[in-house]
Amino acid sequence: MSDVWYVAEPDGTTCGPMSRDEVVRAAGRGEFGSDALAWHVDLGEWLPLSRILLRFGRATQEAPSAAQVAKAERRDERSKQRQLPPSQRSEPAPKTSAEERKRRVVTPTRPQPPALPGARASTRSDNPRTAAAAEESGRKLLQLGKRLLARYVDLMVIGMLGASIWWSRSESMRMPEAGDSPQVWLLLWMATIVLLPVESILIGMFGTTPGKHLLGLRLRDERGSAPGIARALRRSFHVYVRGIALGFPFLAPFAILIAGAQTLNKGSAPWDEGLRIEEESVTSRWQLIAFLVVLLWIAAANGWWLQLVQSLPH
Repeated sequence: MSDVWYVAEPDGTTCGPMSRDEVVRAAGRGEFGSDALAWHVDLGEWLPLSRILLRFGRATQEAPSAAQVAKAERRDERSKQRQLPPSQRSEPAPKTSAEERKRRVVTPTRPQPPALPGARASTRSDNPRTAAAAEESGRKLLQLGKRLLARYVDLMVIGMLGASIWWSRSESMRMPEAGDSPQVWLLLWMATIVLLPVESILIGMFGTTPGKHLLGLRLRDERGSAPGIARALRRSFHVYVRGIALGFPFLAPFAILIAGAQTLNKGSAPWDEGLRIEEESVTSRWQLIAFLVVLLWIAAANGWWLQLVQSLPH
């Protein structure tokens, strides 16, 4: 006899196929709602799961067999029919022929439950809590990626522009005739220093930066306002010390990995205590973001920012 059961929630989400023991254990763990329905090929229709479990001793953790459930349903139906006037009684269902029973035994197939009227079709065999946890983990990972990309854009635009101005002026004061360019890693390190106060001012006043705005991110405090410059400055200091190790080339990657793991584990960055991040969809801007990421790296590697600053009249 087939031991394939399906359980459906009121919204149409269906779990299965499951064995009857799995259904009872899952119900004992509270994974199904009070309005959940159960189905088996011998039942013919969806029935309340609580009714089946109550009838066959849920307290003893004994799962009902399909034959017992079907037999009990037929008995209830006959009892109801006897209480009706003869004119209102329905014809009994025809019995299954011997050939049909033989064919079912010889060529067994996995039964499929009938569609739930007015419900969306969605069949899954995994644990609902596991699916929700996986969805939440994906959301956190996406937000972490957006925050890293936003910082990259800010560093390559605001930081590199400021670093180029800093380098050009310091070189012109010390060695006006020198035309050599700094290494990329040195400009990047200078860019991290330049970005610290600029980022603090922008977040403190507006709650966002050009990179965060492009990625749809905005920081808000408990009142729903921008954090303020003093609070944003403390936050940026922790970001640069704990998040990117002051931008040192050989330490920054390890600091970013550690900070990213802490953010995924806790759901928020260590330096965002008391702050929340508002997000908006950037589906229509992903192509622009990808193009900008590549373009900014090419500009930094080829010294375009430095050339632009040096070409401007002093």
